[in-house]
Amino acid sequence: MHKRWRPFNPLTNSAEFIGELNKKRNKYIEPIFSEEQILKLNNTLIYSYKNKIIVTIYYYHDEVKTIKGLIKNLDPYLEIIKIEDIKIPFKKIIKVCKEKDCF
Repeated sequence: MHKRWRPFNPLTNSAEFIGELNKKRNKYIEPIFSEEQILKLNNTLIYSYKNKIIVTIYYYHDEVKTIKGLIKNLDPYLEIIKIEDIKIPFKKIIKVCKEKDCF
């Protein structure tokens, strides 16, 4: 019997491999804030909420996202901030900007 010759293909499943590699490469590592940084972030959020200042919040949800608007609610017990119609856990917040001032 005659065996059929097949060319060697080193790129078998390359799309899956590249997809997994990109996921690992784009995976965000949550920052570790000092007590001083956490205090400054909290003060910025509270001040912006009480004075109805428009903020830009950078947060992580599967990828780094940005939302701009007024803070509608701060829940210190559940540790959630509501801006527009989106609820963001405090732990997922990367940066808060009010006008030109970013933290």
